[in-house]
Amino acid sequence: MIRAHGSSNPTAFFIADAPTKPDLESGYALTGSNAFTIQSFCKEVGLDINNFWRTCLIKEELPTQDDKEHTKTRALVDSFGSLLVDEINDLKPNLLIPMGELSFNFLTGLNSIRKFRGSVLPVSGPFNILHPNTKVLPILGPTIVNKEYKQRIVSRIDFAKITKNALNTPIPDNLYNVWVARSSAAFRTFIERHYQKTLQENRALVFDIETFAQIPICISFCFDGFESVCVPLVDSSIDRDTRALLLELVDKLLSSPIPKVNQNIKYDWKILERWGFVVKNVIGDTMLAASTLYCELPKNLGFLTSIYTDLPYFKDEGKMFDPDKSKRDRYYLYNAKDSLATSQIYTQQIVETEELGVDWIYNQLIKVMPIYRRMEDRGILIDEMQRIKLLAKYESLYRIQILKCRKLLNVQYFNPNSRTQLDWAVWEELGYEKVRGMKTSEETGRIKLDEEGLELLSVWGEAKRAPSTGPYVLASIIGARKIHKVIEILELQLHPDGRFRGEYNLAGTETGRTSSGETTDQYLALDGESGKLIIGDKGNLPNLGHSLQTIGKHGFSIDGITYGKDLRSMFIPSPGYVFVECDLSGAEARVDRVLSGVYDMDIFDNPGIHKLTGSWVYDCKPEDIKKNILVDGVDRYHMSKIIRHAGERNIREDRLAMMTQRPIKECKSLLETFHKFQPEIKETFHKDIIKAIDETHSLIAPNGRRRDFFDRIDKETYNKGISQLPQAIVSDQTKFHGIGKTFHDTNIYKWAHLLVEAHDGILAEVIEDRALEFGLFYKTNVESEPIDFRRGSLPRPFQLTIPCEISISKTNWLEMEDVK
Repeated sequence: MIRAHGSSNPTAFFIADAPTKPDLESGYALTGSNAFTIQSFCKEVGLDINNFWRTCLIKEELPTQDDKEHTKTRALVDSFGSLLVDEINDLKPNLLIPMGELSFNFLTGLNSIRKFRGSVLPVSGPFNILHPNTKVLPILGPTIVNKEYKQRIVSRIDFAKITKNALNTPIPDNLYNVWVARSSAAFRTFIERHYQKTLQENRALVFDIETFAQIPICISFCFDGFESVCVPLVDSSIDRDTRALLLELVDKLLSSPIPKVNQNIKYDWKILERWGFVVKNVIGDTMLAASTLYCELPKNLGFLTSIYTDLPYFKDEGKMFDPDKSKRDRYYLYNAKDSLATSQIYTQQIVETEELGVDWIYNQLIKVMPIYRRMEDRGILIDEMQRIKLLAKYESLYRIQILKCRKLLNVQYFNPNSRTQLDWAVWEELGYEKVRGMKTSEETGRIKLDEEGLELLSVWGEAKRAPSTGPYVLASIIGARKIHKVIEILELQLHPDGRFRGEYNLAGTETGRTSSGETTDQYLALDGESGKLIIGDKGNLPNLGHSLQTIGKHGFSIDGITYGKDLRSMFIPSPGYVFVECDLSGAEARVDRVLSGVYDMDIFDNPGIHKLTGSWVYDCKPEDIKKNILVDGVDRYHMSKIIRHAGERNIREDRLAMMTQRPIKECKSLLETFHKFQPEIKETFHKDIIKAIDETHSLIAPNGRRRDFFDRIDKETYNKGISQLPQAIVSDQTKFHGIGKTFHDTNIYKWAHLLVEAHDGILAEVIEDRALEFGLFYKTNVESEPIDFRRGSLPRPFQLTIPCEISISKTNWLEMEDVK
């Protein structure tokens, strides 16, 4: 049996779930590499592992096999749990630090240490702990962080909480005042207590709402990070006159000049104004601040609460609100805790943004956020007849691919979107086996047969049971699934005004690029028979909309024919408007060229960077590389763009084969030729990225945008770094200088509206006779601020201006015509 050991008078216990191999060999808990990991974290915060007690919940080896109910493991917990309680009562520590799921559950009765890590919790269980101030601080232990290296930074943050919470003090959750205002007098007194002082000190008011089917259920406010109040908005237990007075006070507070802050404030802002409230002076968003400070870490409020506050994890308290069944007070207090936590988080984040030098980036994101909100509200008009025609076309193409699959598989029915049937066809009928790069689902344990997995099989896989027909079946499956995605977009329910919308997340990616997806607007429909609301697969109301960034201009290829790009033909300008598209020309390629130490930009105009690349890889003259012209079945201009992108991003030939559907040998040769003619891509740009990451574990763009790399430093990290600066630089140039400068004055909305942001460009609809004026206005703005490469992780003595190209269409998004 494993023995516990450590200080005879410890203030805290480190508790593992069970012994590891070094523990079994030594006979003592938490030894070997696990002890080394803990000690390294301790040293960083001025602690010594030898001043603490080290023990295990289960003091013998875990069973190698167990049933779904974990019967054997539970029996061991029951057997050894009393010994751990005896240790705690003998030594009376102030703090217990469970480092795994079993010990966490035993000491608290809760599940999921990943949610609650960093929270200070009471001891709870069918046992008696004698010391009244013994607390629990769950931390992800060595067994977890040694497998998931990025979690080490999270555990480092949690270790910093040990000293404070190892004191003989109660749980900090009791220090704050969280309550529900059920009378207008109580709420008015709360406002009067804080308002003037907050306004004088130029501090921010934090607010937060909870919704059901887009209806605000309640709203909470916090001025100082210590007192937070929730105001019910639709609670019938409060009389109508009182609710009216509460609503009036809420409206006045939201429209007051006091600065407003929230977590993901764009959503709450949008919902509140739809219901008649006016929100003025929005100045902060903790989610956006988190994206600029530590972009690789989670940005949700639960995680931010765990690293910036002493509040225990509480986010599960607000799940699945049912206005008829839930205990409302618990829900209201949860809402108040959101504002309390956000207030404490924001206070610390503002200091950090200045310390890390990312305050300019953060402030720019706050400035453009209202512009993105307007863009989401606008949406794009859909030509319903064209949508029906496209749907008929792609349904026919889908049936053709399905029939090909059925014919080749010799079955009467086959659905490539059925996971069971797909598994049968790929693994059993065709005889494919997993290849390098394919991922396994953590939930099901099955190999993922998503688009990337199928593409990998098409490049590297071998159909051992059907070598002659297997590749054709796989190609048909891939084609069918791509076409089905087009059909899904065409079948989406539109908003009632006939417009197509998506929503943007300014904190969506590590590189700083925005991400886009469906809207938070929900589709309310009643079942014809039952009369009940139609609920989605995950128990939620279905959302409207789709990402507009993924509706690309190039489409995809099946059997040498391009499909998908005609999807843009159903998007049309509003009556009296025309489409104006503004794109930065060769944006990332120009940035890559500067980072490679080459400052000649003339080749982008003559002969053109992609024509030049094509002349290298196809051994011809640049003028022979022409757009939309096939040579031996290949669009060499488009291929040249892909090859350059692959070479600049350090993409291997197998990935290039997936991107182009060309043989691997050909792709290898094309890449070798590219790097032969442009060696500085690897020798300067890539090498300098690797050096910067090795030395600092971070990359900083010329404008100050920062990314810290918390995972293991390996080839994957270097490739992320190679993409980081070009994507961040181009995206920020579009957001801050193109969109930000063009749409900062709201008078522009009288004649122009932003519709889509696509990383290096935008789509707008403009009153017809002012289209050229708008194009020139945007072009002037986005080109007005050269990118100063003298700053950042890879300084270069150059200031880059990326030219902007303009195209206009009176008909639809597909038929854009370039303007010289």
